[in-house]
Amino acid sequence: MHKYIIRYAKRGDAKFVSHLDFLRLIQRAMRRAELPLKFSEGFNPHPCLSFAQPLGVGVCGEKELFEVELTTACDDIAERLAPKMPRGIEIVEAVPCEKNNFAKISRGVYAVRPEVMPTEAQLSAFMEKTEILTEKKTKSGIKTADIRPDIFSAKLGEDRILFRLATGSTANLKPQTVMQALCEVTDGYDCGFCRYTRLCLTDENNNEI
Repeated sequence: MHKYIIRYAKRGDAKFVSHLDFLRLIQRAMRRAELPLKFSEGFNPHPCLSFAQPLGVGVCGEKELFEVELTTACDDIAERLAPKMPRGIEIVEAVPCEKNNFAKISRGVYAVRPEVMPTEAQLSAFMEKTEILTEKKTKSGIKTADIRPDIFSAKLGEDRILFRLATGSTANLKPQTVMQALCEVTDGYDCGFCRYTRLCLTDENNNEI
């Protein structure tokens, strides 16, 4: 058994591909690349793939991850897989790994580029709140939730806002929800259309995975 972490970027129109469709896309690309995939056992065998936290539809990703198991060692995975990917998906590298580190993921760093930037004072006032209530989509439906504990930091740039948000199996906060809340609690502010990019995934100590 040989495990590899594949790092990739998802940009442009590829951001509109759902996670399930992206999974099928990866499986087909790997077969076309003739990689020696390891398959699961049972009545419905499938390639042994596992993804880090899936990107939401409409969100680009710069340092996304998935793990694949092969039956034999392969040192040219990226070179073989890259030409099989559609426009907007870039295979960055493939590195061997002994164990899955995805369980350590607890945060994501997001760049949000709104049509209208908030002021430093508006963003600071937002982050100074001890409670931020907004509607959040959950598995059981839309509920009002306090999202403040899941926002670890916010920094204003020249044309973007950098957020460090809960991104993991125990808590997951979308940047769209944060911008929705920022508009709701900030008098006179409307962000307009926003572009979202996840820059990387980290553990609780902000170490990049």
